[in-house]
Amino acid sequence: MPKLPRTDPNRHAYSRLASLRETLSGQGFETRLEIASLIVIDKPDGGPCLADTITCREREDDEGRLWFYTSWGDPVAEVDRVTDAAVIIAGNLQPKR
Repeated sequence: MPKLPRTDPNRHAYSRLASLRETLSGQGFETRLEIASLIVIDKPDGGPCLADTITCREREDDEGRLWFYTSWGDPVAEVDRVTDAAVIIAGNLQPKR
């Protein structure tokens, strides 16, 4: 895993992405944690490979609280709601039928 300096302002966001990574990895998703993002990959047997890049940043319309966001810029969940975020991300990565 990449090492962040103790004074880096993204340190809190990185730790939240690491928590989300643990949850999604436990659900069978392939994950790649980078300094400012988490790549989540679903490789279903025989189906298309789907992926999303999750970031963590302040949400202006929620008093600046940290939220997870999809690569499309859609808010997923507040960073304290890791389980909720994992459920939403997993749902987004399900093949549409």
